[in-house]
Amino acid sequence: MSGEVFDFLRDDEVRREIFGDTRDVLHPLEENLLFLGLDAALKDLDGKRVLDIGCGREARLVYYMRRKGVDAEGIDSEVEARESFLIARKITSIAPGKGAIPRQDDSYDLVVACSNPVLDQAFTSFRELNKRRALKESLCDFEEVDRLYRENAIYATFIILEALRVLRKKGRFVCYPSLDKIDVSGLMGNCRREVEGIEKMQKMLKANLTKPVLDFLGANPGEMDFMGYRTVVYKE
Repeated sequence: MSGEVFDFLRDDEVRREIFGDTRDVLHPLEENLLFLGLDAALKDLDGKRVLDIGCGREARLVYYMRRKGVDAEGIDSEVEARESFLIARKITSIAPGKGAIPRQDDSYDLVVACSNPVLDQAFTSFRELNKRRALKESLCDFEEVDRLYRENAIYATFIILEALRVLRKKGRFVCYPSLDKIDVSGLMGNCRREVEGIEKMQKMLKANLTKPVLDFLGANPGEMDFMGYRTVVYKE
């Protein structure tokens, strides 16, 4: 489901509505910067240390940040870990050496997660959309769907706990799309959560998520609004 939505968003005509009619910005890297609220120059990250959770096989955002002088690292189970700043690992635990992020507490000033499939399926509206679709298309029965999503929620919880562990005080954990289905009670500890609107995305969604598109996605009116927001968690 999330893949189909982002394929739609990356349609050239739709992307021009987001970024304008400049060919050199029609690239997922610029989407990541927009979604995460990062300026292309990254001036506010001077002297900061950053971790990209779910950086992807090519770790493009990590390499971009490092070219701009930012001390950035990435972690992903599929990353081609040729460099010491790329961690080839899936976060499956909070136990050191057993699936946790192999970094010390308070290591980063900023942790980001953009379109992370584990978080998307656990703590965003994609969860309910995909459940409905799986049941409608008889991909599996209710018990199997429920088991799969409960299991995924465990791994998503590990990601959040680990992100906050390696985040320094006064640091930020930024997620896109907004984690609109998360229960933060007891999970985020001494942290403050805010939801920030992304004006360009909101305008694009309003203009392009027509009834035929919503029907194709199996979504109700307003159910995709969460994609016009990001979640920002501040570690107090």
